[in-house]
Amino acid sequence: MTNAKFESNRHRILRVQLYIEGHLDDELPLKRLAAVAHLSPYHFHRIFRATVGEGVAEYVRRVRLEAAAIALKATTDEVTKVAFNTGYGSHEAFTRAFRRRFGVSPSDFRSDHIANFKHKDSDMTSQTQEREICTAMLPAMRVAFLRHIGPYQESGATFQKMMEWAFLKGLFNPQTKVLSICHDDPEVTPTEKLRLDCCVTVDDSFTPEGEVEVQTIPDGEYVVLTHRGSYDGLADSYRWLYGEWLSTSAREFANRPPFEIYVNNPNDTSEDDLVTKICILLQPT
Repeated sequence: MTNAKFESNRHRILRVQLYIEGHLDDELPLKRLAAVAHLSPYHFHRIFRATVGEGVAEYVRRVRLEAAAIALKATTDEVTKVAFNTGYGSHEAFTRAFRRRFGVSPSDFRSDHIANFKHKDSDMTSQTQEREICTAMLPAMRVAFLRHIGPYQESGATFQKMMEWAFLKGLFNPQTKVLSICHDDPEVTPTEKLRLDCCVTVDDSFTPEGEVEVQTIPDGEYVVLTHRGSYDGLADSYRWLYGEWLSTSAREFANRPPFEIYVNNPNDTSEDDLVTKICILLQPT
């Protein structure tokens, strides 16, 4: 298989993954997903497995259950609603699948998360004083991106590749934002399967090419936490948001992945002076 053909197939499969991520509550038969990829079902199944490392049904099941786990941590939605929102037609089928994946029932998973956060709460209280948090209406953002699969802390090479490509294409201007979309919770998804999109904002005239795809981050009301300091501390800020802030706020998170806006450049900024804005879409009131 030539490199050009390989990249074309990677692009097709990424398009399918984006479709799956946006339609977790729909039926996702093989024939429909193959059509998204513009491939025959026979070839699509084999190309998907070769590219992603999982079969189509296995991938859809895993992503649905991991999205459900995040929803159980991030909302007070009834378990039945979480099940329906992630493509399960009944509470019973969802509970069986969830227990097989995580070893506990959905209700026990949620209870364990709450108990675990309360256990850590005293250790995190002192850190929250340095955090700045607000809610804000953010516009929709169209972004070009490369997808990184694996540990979040190892995404640097993908980011570098994306930034070099964007620079050569002349995409940078004073309004351009550099950001990442964090699809998975490292406490839920296996480290080697974590998905992170390395992004730059683009206008409507941009057309994806090669490995680079495009997607739109929706507008809406977001909670925005300003994290100051090393990226190594971002995990603690997320724990605080999904624990302390969420438990004491009257608001709940929407079923969308968070994203991070990098206000300054780590190549010319000391770790202590780095500024990252963590943005999570809120459910409408």
